[in-house]
Amino acid sequence: MAEKKTAAHAAAGIQPGSGTTPAAHQVLAVTDETMQRAYEALVADLTMEGFVASDESHASNGVSPKTEQAPDFARGLGQTLHDADLVARFEGVKENLSREIRGGMCTPDQAYAYLENLEILLLLEQEALATSSASN
Repeated sequence: MAEKKTAAHAAAGIQPGSGTTPAAHQVLAVTDETMQRAYEALVADLTMEGFVASDESHASNGVSPKTEQAPDFARGLGQTLHDADLVARFEGVKENLSREIRGGMCTPDQAYAYLENLEILLLLEQEALATSSASN
């Protein structure tokens, strides 16, 4: 049976292992379709979680995930920070978490919880800075 397939492929000019067999094309098509469905499901999940993308039609027009805008975290998160260095640290972490969400390395819930904890730590640091500068 395998000899017949090999002979048929050889007659058609298809090299074994070249990825040009009909089965290889079917696998690639299924993989592409599966990835598109997974991406659309991720976008739907992020939308349900309250994240907003700048372009509402990005799932249907073929925009790649790398060019899409970062998720929009809750507006009140990080507003209690006043020190410029602490705000910059918080915003940098927020950008990194947005990339991790898009890359599938963490969930929006995990990122939000991390940002809440980071804000608390930075507030304590801000308070310590204010206390030390007031005593000087």
